[in-house]
Amino acid sequence: MVDFSQRNIDYKDSVGCLLFDARQKNCLDLEVVAEKINISVSYLKALENNKYSDLPGKVYAINFLKKYADFLGFNGSEMMSKFEQESDIFYNTSLSKKSKSLSDKFEITPKKIKLFTILIIILAVVTYLIFLIYQTLSSPELIINYPSQEMILIDPNVTFYGTTDVGAEVKINGSEVFVNDDGKFEHQIYLVPGLNEISVAAKKKHSPENLIIHKIMYLKN
Repeated sequence: MVDFSQRNIDYKDSVGCLLFDARQKNCLDLEVVAEKINISVSYLKALENNKYSDLPGKVYAINFLKKYADFLGFNGSEMMSKFEQESDIFYNTSLSKKSKSLSDKFEITPKKIKLFTILIIILAVVTYLIFLIYQTLSSPELIINYPSQEMILIDPNVTFYGTTDVGAEVKINGSEVFVNDDGKFEHQIYLVPGLNEISVAAKKKHSPENLIIHKIMYLKN
């Protein structure tokens, strides 16, 4: 608990001591005073002991002190002036301690830097693992560059050109197709007269299949 005796202010010269001495000279109990001026005993004790940290705030402290000082017959302006000097020390000290506490809390130390570095590394590793899992379990990209969907041809021989993810397996109408190191593939299909539905599927080892049904119309001459 913070009080003015801890701030090298002589209690005998303080507001609290003046209040206490005046009450004692008038043979008044705190309970009696509290009832008459409608301020709790705990707040009156805080004023007499200069323990403003026990009060709900400076505005309340000023209001309590004015009522208490008036009740004991003090000169209000002189008492308030003295209180302002002493309370400024207390409240400024409290703010200084809070600021120091915050600065200590956010102080950068080698230990905190080390901990932060470890957390960054862990986050990077976890992110990379999630990316690998996503890449492994997600369907591979599959693009048919040629022929276009629902194309009409007059030649029964057509070569499919496409791209997929590197490492993916591609099958056209159930037949496995070679995929080069860039993920590109090509495969020739022989069309039958009429509408042809060509299935093109891409799949990684542990992923679902990405299937495209390509429709091509072959018009026989």
